Amino acid sequence: MSNFQWGPLHRLRDVSREGAKERKVAMYSENDLAKMVVDTCFKIHSIYGPGLFESVYEEICCYEWSKKKIAYTRQCGIKVFMRE
Repeated sequence: MSNFQWGPLHRLRDVSREGAKERKVAMYSENDLAKMVVDTCFKIHSIYGPGLFESVYEEICCYEWSKKKIAYTRQCGIKVFMRE
């Protein structure tokens, strides 16, 4: 859905075109991001309560972040490295 990826220091890079210039969309500290996530989730839970499918909560969360013009990526994969 989104063409953005996290870069160094939480800058967002537009990766929709190969070789596109890096552009700063927003810069948040990890604490700021965590606070925004918790506040949004608390608001959603206070309004809708428990028992909905995860996909419903995800859709509402994305709607809330879109209203605030906060860039996000849905269901992005992460690399996990295990020690042997």
